[in-house]
Amino acid sequence: LVIDTLPPCLEFIGTIETTPTAIIPEVEDNIITWNFSDTQLSDSESITVTFTAKVIDFGENINHVLVTAEEHCSGEPIRGEDTATVHVYGLEVEKQVWNWDEQLWTDHLDWVILGQYVYFKITITYHGEDVMKCLVVEDYLPDCCFDEISEDNISITYPDEELFGDPEITIENNCLVLDWGDTMFNLFDNQTIEIFI
Repeated sequence: LVIDTLPPCLEFIGTIETTPTAIIPEVEDNIITWNFSDTQLSDSESITVTFTAKVIDFGENINHVLVTAEEHCSGEPIRGEDTATVHVYGLEVEKQVWNWDEQLWTDHLDWVILGQYVYFKITITYHGEDVMKCLVVEDYLPDCCFDEISEDNISITYPDEELFGDPEITIENNCLVLDWGDTMFNLFDNQTIEIFI
């Protein structure tokens, strides 16, 4: 048996090839099993499994494979295992709006009346090996939300205030831009900043 346990960041897509015998795997959640029980190998022969997985989440994840077999002459069980580490880097971005009725941040807001204030939150989490040194956020808002936007209504929370400078803020063509390109910006792996508008 070849039993591969995928980490949470990966989703099994399909087998590309198995040698020396074509095997269709059993898939249960994140565990993929290829049963080579009808395959006999001589000394130094090997089985190869090639498959495709899709990246679905961030972070450092370990893919584990366990191989079990039975030695033909003695009938003794034998086994081997190995791991491969998958580093998934990038930015995780979430934009939400404050829901007054539910008193929490949500993905949508219904029943807004003319003249009512609407508040947004942008959450940015960095997943990476090195420190992120620069960030530009472009937030496109509809015409109805632009009248009250100014630098005074924008607040930002950082993991450590001493490692960040103030961004350059511009507002034009229905786009709010926050640019940390020319100022101090040090966001480390799994750290988050929040922008409130």
